[in-house]
Amino acid sequence: MHAPSINRIRVPASLIHHGLIALEPGRRRSGLHWLRLFRGEQWIAVVTEIPGNPGQSVSNAMDEIVGHLRDSMAVRLDALRLFEIRPRGSPAAARTQVAEITLQPEPRWLRSSHAAIARLVGRALPGLPDHARLYQRVLELGGGNVEEQLRERFEPVAVASLPPPHNPSKCALHKRFLQIAARTPGAEVSWDTARIAAAKFICSLTSADRSRCPYHHADWKRIADASVEIVEELGPRDHADYARAAQRSRLPQRERDWLVRLFDDPVFVSAGAFTNGQHRGCALRFSGASRAAIVTGYDSMGTICTDWTYVGGG
Repeated sequence: MHAPSINRIRVPASLIHHGLIALEPGRRRSGLHWLRLFRGEQWIAVVTEIPGNPGQSVSNAMDEIVGHLRDSMAVRLDALRLFEIRPRGSPAAARTQVAEITLQPEPRWLRSSHAAIARLVGRALPGLPDHARLYQRVLELGGGNVEEQLRERFEPVAVASLPPPHNPSKCALHKRFLQIAARTPGAEVSWDTARIAAAKFICSLTSADRSRCPYHHADWKRIADASVEIVEELGPRDHADYARAAQRSRLPQRERDWLVRLFDDPVFVSAGAFTNGQHRGCALRFSGASRAAIVTGYDSMGTICTDWTYVGGG
């Protein structure tokens, strides 16, 4: 008689770690991730993207994660099966994505599933905490991402203090500007010298010259006066509030359009130079206006959390 065959019973892999890992190459934290590490016939690591990760994603931090498994958790890389899970709602993941990562000869991401991992470890994967508990643990380890909300600061600025244009490339007289700059030694390497060239260009503009430029065709004195009136009447506000007030202005249509644009696409002066609106700045300079609403910087409106919400699937 033949001896009965003996079916081999697979022993479920032991769960070695089930929680957050913090990666800190040097002194700079590169990320927080949720790790489930199993030890059986081989090592099986499942790394999940979590909300509040202050550093690189699982995919981008893979070298650091592998180094952490090897150096901090004594995992043999030649006996490692490595998986990545990106839960639904995480960046660029409309649905939960599971991938196995092969490390040799170079990293490759192969589509996988929770079921495939469960078969390997001999059990269902233990779940992550719900969002509130998970996120609290993330915050305790220094995670969490916030974004400062900035609002443009509009101020009535003396038109005479506006800087000269630094390179009016769309100006009909741009060729003259380049000629003046070429005759000004150092204008191409020194901003202070370039300002001298720009001031010479401004001084060269005649009434006939300005009539060639559509920016000068509007009544910028009335536009500037109206812009200052709006800013002083409303006080610090979002640009959209100013723009709505500008739309209700009784200025002629052409000037009203320019007034609205002065708030929707403002003239911005920073560190003594235009960062936007130098052509309108030139028109304002010759308008006869004393002041105009100019953006001079940003005010902080506080911060908001930019982290996604974990809804399961990890």
